[in-house]
Amino acid sequence: MVTENQGNNGESADLASVKQELQELRDQMGEAKDFPKARIGGYMSHFRIVIEVTIAESRRVISIVSPLAAQSVAWSDPFVYGEQEAGHTVSIPKPKGSQLPDKISETDFIEKPSEFFVPGKETIWLQILNLDARMNSDLGPIRIILGETLKREYPDIFHPSLGAAQSLGKRGFPARLFFNPLAISEPFTGCFRMVV
Repeated sequence: MVTENQGNNGESADLASVKQELQELRDQMGEAKDFPKARIGGYMSHFRIVIEVTIAESRRVISIVSPLAAQSVAWSDPFVYGEQEAGHTVSIPKPKGSQLPDKISETDFIEKPSEFFVPGKETIWLQILNLDARMNSDLGPIRIILGETLKREYPDIFHPSLGAAQSLGKRGFPARLFFNPLAISEPFTGCFRMVV
């Protein structure tokens, strides 16, 4: 015969422990909330860049933190992610006159971390619409661009900067979020393509 330790209210000690952990998560993150419908949002973001430069056998590491820059992002309606073979394609809003794609397919992602593509979980896919960040550094002025500005100035190497948010539970928030930004950095020495 198997017995369980029981608390004052007749619950097993394991169940009471799980309930306590769940309450701690709710206290930290709030109650679960629905994902928003498709729309466009604006955010402030910044970069921390570490560059190692070697000149005449002298090595120098430079750390640069950019000031805040405005970034716009569009996201899809929520959907339940199926297997990769489902061939998901979602629509996203875009500003009037934008030359960016208005659909995201799973094959458009450069990287696909497995924990963001779990079948049965509610998901939204995102696209960074634009970012033009400028900063000064010990190396001189630096500019980082992606989205609409990148497509306009470097159309031959443009690729959409995509992301995904997937629910930690079955649906809505709390959720994981990642981005595959493909950016161009324009430092004083020339242009670099960055996949971060």
